[in-house]
Amino acid sequence: MCTGAPGDCSAFRAAPFAQYTTVPGVGATDIAQMMPELRDLIPDLAAAPDGMSESARFRLFDSTTTLLRNASQTRPILIVLDDLQSADAPSILLLRFLATQLDDMAVMVLGTYRDVELTPVHPLTLTIDRIGHEPGTRLMALTGLAANDVVAIHDTPVGRLFQ
Repeated sequence: MCTGAPGDCSAFRAAPFAQYTTVPGVGATDIAQMMPELRDLIPDLAAAPDGMSESARFRLFDSTTTLLRNASQTRPILIVLDDLQSADAPSILLLRFLATQLDDMAVMVLGTYRDVELTPVHPLTLTIDRIGHEPGTRLMALTGLAANDVVAIHDTPVGRLFQ
């Protein structure tokens, strides 16, 4: 079972994508920067370049998008990103890039964030504004649950899983 601890689900996380890293146009070396466990599945990967130039960042983003596009041709993919308000700037840039590429993919990205923690100049605020105009993007504002709603969920079979 994956607990969410770093490295706990590494084989589970990388294995489904390993077959797609050999497809032309997918830079497995680039992707291994984010998924180092790919190196265990593809031992002869070249070493990643040092530093992150603009062109290296584009290659990483393009390789990631190509990987998702190829993988989604086999089955739909759901990517859940929680607490985006805490994401670093490169991760937010990747999300922005990916959002512009989703039209022809069977990929859904579900991102959550606490808007009370965002400022007008926060990188996520600017990204939300930009991706909100992309075709297929739906922004939904959710409020917290009232105490009686929490109790109602708690009393359902799903809620009992967390007891």
